[in-house]
Amino acid sequence: MPLSQVRHQPEGIGILRSVVDGRWSSPLMLVGRKGVGKRFSVRQAAIEHFSQDGRDFHEHQIKAGVHPDYVELGADLGVDAVRGLVAQTQSMPMLASHKYLVIDGADEMTEAAANALLKTLEEPPDFCRFFLLTDSESRVMPTVRSRCCRVRYSPLPEHVVVEGLSEYEEDPVKRVVYARLAEGSVGEAVQFWSAGKIALRNRVFQLMTKVMSADLPAIMTGVDELAEELSLAIRFYDHLLHDLLVMSFSPDRISNLDLADELAKLRKGLGPRLGLLYTDWRGMRTVFDRPSLVHEFHLKTHLLTLFSG
Repeated sequence: MPLSQVRHQPEGIGILRSVVDGRWSSPLMLVGRKGVGKRFSVRQAAIEHFSQDGRDFHEHQIKAGVHPDYVELGADLGVDAVRGLVAQTQSMPMLASHKYLVIDGADEMTEAAANALLKTLEEPPDFCRFFLLTDSESRVMPTVRSRCCRVRYSPLPEHVVVEGLSEYEEDPVKRVVYARLAEGSVGEAVQFWSAGKIALRNRVFQLMTKVMSADLPAIMTGVDELAEELSLAIRFYDHLLHDLLVMSFSPDRISNLDLADELAKLRKGLGPRLGLLYTDWRGMRTVFDRPSLVHEFHLKTHLLTLFSG
């Protein structure tokens, strides 16, 4: 059965099985990191649900993105696109018993788009099933959240992510590095590999080493140069700092295994300043979850604590 192909997401499988079996009809909000199987599991549920009529073309059409009763929004989440999705609820299914309507990235909907969806979410037609996918429930409008049942998707086990990378990356050490940086997401690990994000990780590490030389202009410039990818750079910084803290007692658990020797040198050079750096970072970490703040300024301020300490 198609839903049986979804791995390591028992909560998601259980709820989606209820949808397929006709025991659940309310809108669902699937919450979890990108690349942990949210969209894949909804597609598998649709395949299983639609194929109950014994016809085998449903799977092919859904996978090809041409099934008239399975509609996904993702790239465009503006008000016109959402209104178009709502319009799908005005007509009966063409080929299947139900319509599956999916919004991938519910936290990225504009306020107008979200408002256009509210009434339909509150009273969806009997033949429609709504699925809103997000990696950040807190960024979804409260009025949308209140109309959906939340389903949690967990990070995938490391061995699953490493296995997913095996067809792309030959080096087993780098497969583990990508898997740990992606924090349980096969999709994100593959994206990091294909986009060469290790280069960004290396730039972040080089920025950390600049504190050893007390080169303040280089630190300021280095942060500015990360501006376009600062959110991901901050995640990589988080991993690198964690590695510096744990490598002395659990070196096999560091994320950046390929930088083990360089990290050991940096740790030794930082000495007692490492504790200061970690304490300041722990207090500041929540700042970077607030999009209204100037993150470059706060990262610079954090790095400067090394000199004030």
